Amino acid sequence: MKRLALLFTFAFLGVCSGCGAFRSMPNRVPASYLVGGGMPQDTIVKVKGDSSLTAKPDSTETQKNSSLRSSQSDSLLRAATLRDSILRDSLIRDSLIRDSLVRDSLVRDSLEKVAAMKEPIRYDFSPVYQTDLYVPSQQHVPAGQYSGITYLGGNRYAVVHDKLNGGGIVFFDIAITNNGKVASAKATIPAFTSGSKVTGRDNEGIAFVPAESSYSEAARASESGTISGTLFVSAESNQSIVEYTLEGKETGRSLKVPSAFGKDKINSNNGFEALTYNALTKTFWTTTETPLKADGKDSRLLRLQSFGSNLKAGKQYLYKMDAPVKSASEGAAARAYVHGVPAMVALDDGSLIVLEREVYVPNGGLFAKALGSFTRTLLYVVSPNGSSSTSSPELLEKRLLVSFSTSSLNLANFEGMCLGPELPGGWHTLILIADSQDGSNGLTAEYIKVLVFR
Repeated sequence: MKRLALLFTFAFLGVCSGCGAFRSMPNRVPASYLVGGGMPQDTIVKVKGDSSLTAKPDSTETQKNSSLRSSQSDSLLRAATLRDSILRDSLIRDSLIRDSLVRDSLVRDSLEKVAAMKEPIRYDFSPVYQTDLYVPSQQHVPAGQYSGITYLGGNRYAVVHDKLNGGGIVFFDIAITNNGKVASAKATIPAFTSGSKVTGRDNEGIAFVPAESSYSEAARASESGTISGTLFVSAESNQSIVEYTLEGKETGRSLKVPSAFGKDKINSNNGFEALTYNALTKTFWTTTETPLKADGKDSRLLRLQSFGSNLKAGKQYLYKMDAPVKSASEGAAARAYVHGVPAMVALDDGSLIVLEREVYVPNGGLFAKALGSFTRTLLYVVSPNGSSSTSSPELLEKRLLVSFSTSSLNLANFEGMCLGPELPGGWHTLILIADSQDGSNGLTAEYIKVLVFR
């Protein structure tokens, strides 16, 4: 009987000694579970074995069972505690990883948005190259009076024709090669222009305002054909700057033009021509073609007026044009003569490119016109970044960017100007378009010119 009891005791103790879960847990836990403790990757976590499981030869059966139950209870408690610790650390780890991923995602999105934004370009305009004049075929670009141009992205431009109805908006597709030359051009008149009942506005300037939060987003959208935004058009007849959809329909909004630029304050047919907008600075700029009556017709002083994205008037600066080639008496006796500013371009760094233009066509027959006609174009850069005001406007210093002239052999009356696509190698393009006055009996044409610069 004693032998059987002894055999039973040894068998029972053998089974219990094989229950490793009750005796000890594995002596290594992956350090990745312990992110809360900040331990190094090779940290070893040891769990002490339970020495109380060892049987004492002189113990009674009751003592053995009680000791075993106590040891099992203690081992289970230790195992549960370790399990809860591991589970807790695992949850902490997962939470930290999740928060880290969310944080990293937010940071990544922010960085992507920052990277997507068009950073201000510091132009030094050195050097500046001029490409040859391009004459679109009459089939694709009919003779007209194209007075302003703005870039929509890709090969797409919006042009304003000063004798068409409504906003006078016409769309151009102009393909420009990597060396800055015009490869082709085609004009399309939208239905809201041709079908409008509004006439006689003498629309002159045009500016595109992208709906996207940054210029680069608008550029990317244009490449995919999903560009959105609106167009603002300046009209000389009533000194208004009106907003249109990209289809050429009025939206009902317009810039709040100060009374100082009212129709009664300008010299006849010399009101708003230039209009530009920069999506990075969110600023419009305009000016009259010649000085306001209050400033004196011969003063050569123009007032450059800014408007914010809220459509309200902002800062104002003075700009003085160069002296013309022709005298006032020669201009008055000419068949056609104009000296003024028909276009501006707002740049990312807050500066402006101003186009000064002088056009002279003498009286007489075709021969006299062919010999005596000329145009002179000067592009200046100014930086209206000071604390100027309407009551005391600052006179801007100007820097000559480029100048060129045309004669009766290629008489080009440039009135529209805008930035175009960027070319490989960090080159920028400036697109100029001429108002041929419907061809002027063959004297002029719808020229397009590209300047390439850094």
